[in-house]
Amino acid sequence: MKGERLPRRVARVGRRLWPSIRRHRRWLVTGTIGTLFVVACRLAYPWPLRGVLEVAFKHRHSGVADLVPGNGDPVPWLGAAFLAIVLVQGLAELVQRVSFARFSIGLTRDVRAEALAGIARGPAPDSDEAGDLIARLIGDTSRFKSGLKGVLIRLTQSGTFFLGVAVALLLMDALLGLVFLAGGALILTISGLGAARTNRVAKRLRKKEGKLAGRMHASLAGDVEQMGELDEAERRAGHAEAKTTRMEGVTIVAVHAVLGLTVVSILALGGGAVRSGRMQAADLFTVLFYLLQVHNPTVRLGRQAMRVGRVLASAERLVKLMDRPAAPARTPAPAPDDVFAAWSRS
Repeated sequence: MKGERLPRRVARVGRRLWPSIRRHRRWLVTGTIGTLFVVACRLAYPWPLRGVLEVAFKHRHSGVADLVPGNGDPVPWLGAAFLAIVLVQGLAELVQRVSFARFSIGLTRDVRAEALAGIARGPAPDSDEAGDLIARLIGDTSRFKSGLKGVLIRLTQSGTFFLGVAVALLLMDALLGLVFLAGGALILTISGLGAARTNRVAKRLRKKEGKLAGRMHASLAGDVEQMGELDEAERRAGHAEAKTTRMEGVTIVAVHAVLGLTVVSILALGGGAVRSGRMQAADLFTVLFYLLQVHNPTVRLGRQAMRVGRVLASAERLVKLMDRPAAPARTPAPAPDDVFAAWSRS
């Protein structure tokens, strides 16, 4: 609906697709569990390394090195723990990617089937509309499948990891955690605004592509006049695509800037906390490790949040096909005898 906010439109499309989502919820749940294991492993990365530093500097304030067996050198045990974390993450990421891919493929297959049913029960399309319908069934379903898979894999993984780092920082130092959450809220706000703008441009781009497909269909059917307009239509579609990419790039630059200011603020506050004795040096090392890890996932989180706008543009076009009204029933032509009887009565 025109003027409707992006979250409401996402919810409306989700409600319409809910029967198909429930049908393939097994893969969605499995992929989500894989995401949780991936994030848990990434959050556990610094702790074996922290134990190695405790052994090297003979400091055991946090007790990480005390968790390993006391016989012999604890460094091999800590190294084995780190290797186990890496292997578990690799297996969990495999489960996550395969499960989300199967969910996206199954959902797209159901959406395409319902869209074909909507076309079948609707009125016969003219030449221009036929090209747009082909563009929706081929282009929009392909974008919906690949975009949904990417959003599920990266958005859930990056978002969950961001929340995990925020919780870890809150547990180590409440002030650092609050600063991190404030920066994250600002990043999500910027990404949401970028997603709304990207969605508007993507919708116009999809319409241009539909018109371009209609002209191609008409020209292939023998309409020579449409041939001269193909280059102009293709140029406009390419301009809209470039504008969308430029908008995403500008938004990502803003995300980098906010994230950089957030990290610098946390470093300054963490250094002051260590000097004042409120925080241990080992805790600051863990904070630094998390900040190094969280940079790329946070940028991906902002990028995927904007790509929701692109996926939504394709999903809305497919939903319109799924809900296409049926063609009006034709009135049967009267038999010749009935026509003669009506004429004789008159």
